[in-house]
This record gives sequence, structure tokens and C-alpha cells, in this order.
Amino acid sequence: YPLVQFTNTVTGHVSYARSYDFSTMSIKPGAVSTTKFEVPATVERGVSKMVVIANGIASPPMVVNLK
Repeated sequence: YPLVQFTNTVTGHVSYARSYDFSTMSIKPGAVSTTKFEVPATVERGVSKMVVIANGIASPPMVVNLK
């Protein structure tokens, strides 16, 4: 199952969120798929890099601001 990883850009702390309701199990390069996730209350707030990891392969990072 895909994991969502957050790395806080200030502290470097890493947190995870579980995904659910994903559209495919494929990791085919170039394939588009979607998943849902909820940010746990324990995730450190602020600017973070977010990646989705499936079968050990991480997506390109996306910068997010967790409030």
C-alpha cells in the first residue's frame, strides 16, 4: 500500500500517513493514479516535502505547507 511521507524542511523530522482508496496498484512509469490520505495530528506543522512511496519507489517531492 502506498505511504505518504512528510519531511519537515526546517527540522528534518520525517512523518508518515497511510493511504486508502487508491485508483490502481500499478507503479508503471508515466501512469497516473490517485489515492486519499489524512494527515495525522502528530505530524509536525509547517513547510514539508511530501512524497508518495509505492513498492519502495518514491514519487517526485512536492512542497506542502501543513497548517
